[in-house]
Amino acid sequence: MTPGRLEILDFDFDVPEDYYPIPLFGHDDLDSERWARAVIDDVRERADAGATGQIIESLAELRDRLLSRANPLFTAVVSVRPQFTMTIGCLITVQQLELEPDDGPDELERALAESVETMPLGTRSREADFWRLRGDNREVVGMLQRLEYLEPGQAEGHLEQRTVFGVFPDGASDMLHFTFTVSDLATFGDMRAETQAIVDTVTFRLGALE
Repeated sequence: MTPGRLEILDFDFDVPEDYYPIPLFGHDDLDSERWARAVIDDVRERADAGATGQIIESLAELRDRLLSRANPLFTAVVSVRPQFTMTIGCLITVQQLELEPDDGPDELERALAESVETMPLGTRSREADFWRLRGDNREVVGMLQRLEYLEPGQAEGHLEQRTVFGVFPDGASDMLHFTFTVSDLATFGDMRAETQAIVDTVTFRLGALE
C-alpha cells in the first residue's frame, strides 16, 4: 500500500463514562497524585465505590510512566473499576504515526504476528488472535493477545491481556495505533468485541500535506 498525501489533522473516539483522559503533553507541572485524587473523587460521585486501597498510588505511578512518552501525537485514557477495592481497569494508548512508503495494513499484520513469535525474555504469549476489518473510509487490523510475565525461577507468572488495533484511513499518510491493556482479566466480558466497539467510534479529519 502506498500512503496518500493526506494527513490526520485530528481524531476522536468515544469511551464509557468510567474512562478518564490522562493529561500528558503540556501538563508536566501537574502533580500526578493530585490528578489521581481528583479522578477517584469523581469515581465516588458517579458510582458506589469500594475501598480506595492503592488506586491513587497506582494511577499516579501510571501517569508518571507515561509522561516519558508524552508528545502531541500520543493520547492515553484509563478506566477505574469501583467494585470491592478500586483498581485500574483498562489503559488505552493511542499514537498517531506517519507511514513510510511501504507501510500499511499488511505490514502491520505481519509485524504483529512476528512480535508474538519473538517475545522478550521473561514474557510468554499464551494466545494470540488476528483479524482484519473494512470500514466505510478505513481499514482496521486487530490483535488479541494474552501475555504471561515470568520472574526468574517462577513456573507461573502475572497474566495481562491486550488488544492492538491499527486504523488506516483511506488515502492518508498517517495511521492510528491503539493498544488496550488490562491486568485484571475481569475488566471485560469479551475484550475483543468491547475494544473493537470503541475503535469503531473513531472519527478523523484529514487534510492535505503542505
